Amino acid sequence: MLPSTLRNLPGRLACLSLLVALPSITTANPLAAVIERALADDPELRAAQAAVAAAEARQAGAAKPLNNPELALDGEHGDTTTVTIGLAQTLDWHDKRGALRALADTAVETARAELTLLRHDKSAALLRAIGRVVTLRRIVALSTQRVETMQRFAELAEKRHRAGDIAGAEWELARLSLTEATIERARHRAALAEAEGDYRGATGQPPPERVALPTDIGHLPTPNDDDRHPRLYPPRLALQAARQQVEAADRQRKTDPTVGIAAGREDEQSVIGLHLSLPLRVRNRYDDEVEATRAEALQARQRLRQIERSLDAERATAGQRHRLMAGAWRHWRDEGEQSLTQRIALLEKLWRAGEIGSTDYLLQVQQTLDTRIAAVELHGDLWDAWVGWLAASGQLLQWLGTDAEGGAR
Repeated sequence: MLPSTLRNLPGRLACLSLLVALPSITTANPLAAVIERALADDPELRAAQAAVAAAEARQAGAAKPLNNPELALDGEHGDTTTVTIGLAQTLDWHDKRGALRALADTAVETARAELTLLRHDKSAALLRAIGRVVTLRRIVALSTQRVETMQRFAELAEKRHRAGDIAGAEWELARLSLTEATIERARHRAALAEAEGDYRGATGQPPPERVALPTDIGHLPTPNDDDRHPRLYPPRLALQAARQQVEAADRQRKTDPTVGIAAGREDEQSVIGLHLSLPLRVRNRYDDEVEATRAEALQARQRLRQIERSLDAERATAGQRHRLMAGAWRHWRDEGEQSLTQRIALLEKLWRAGEIGSTDYLLQVQQTLDTRIAAVELHGDLWDAWVGWLAASGQLLQWLGTDAEGGAR
């Protein structure tokens, strides 16, 4: 690698682009299997699945009658002996069970929506992590090629210096370039180790060895409408639950009668009694609880509005970022990629023949290798932009061909 003073080369940024393009939507996606394995034993997903099971259990409980009957046994001994046995039942006069059942149904939908969103977000994060690992592996490979090229150049420069063909300054420049290339490779290896460590920390597994990013660039698919985006399901359901809670609180404050019947004996006489009781909402009408739930419903509505606003901005940003990256890739593919083929070998041949000097050789080799590394970096950026678009448009799980539970669809 050249010293830093020689690295600001014209035209470098113009050739930045992507070496791998991205796929159109398909259910036959090899990356889906990688994501499925990575999330197979994810603790957060397991916890979310347990939350779904808990919500379903509460749903089953909410479908059962709200009040159980009461059995009463009374006895009295005095001038007369009275023994009675009775049965009482509080009536769900205002269908409180219906309100609670609606809340339980929404809770199940919410738990499932949160599971879907969690899988969606984790899948996006893992796809990005895979992109970083794959990109850095390729950069490390190019850095190794740089070191090997500089090593060969330094050895040849030493021989030519001893033969008196080049000055000592040129030999020192070659040695400096080798040192800088070695340092740069160490930096890239460290970055790769960090990326692989992040993947292992997120999944408990090493990054897959044989994985490649798709090579077909595709047009951005039409985004799902708002009703289908996984990020909007939980807040929409939260708003629905808040409105249902208003109805449930209103019904809870209404009184339910308790009726009963009792039968027994008083001395030698049979007795039958009827019982009716009704709580009096005199000291506390529970209106404050209803007002609190109405305020919570308004709060849920405003949270939903904010999420909708943020999602619209994210979608616009993701689409614009992808278009910029894809445009750079097309420029590279059409203008820059072919010009680098066999360029390093040709430069070395010209230098050996004495047609170009050592400084010029290093400049052009550096520019060639820097452009190739920059293209790989942009490859990673475009992959990240593609995943960002899939996430923002609500199509990531569809693109992977999996459902909320991780199975193929």
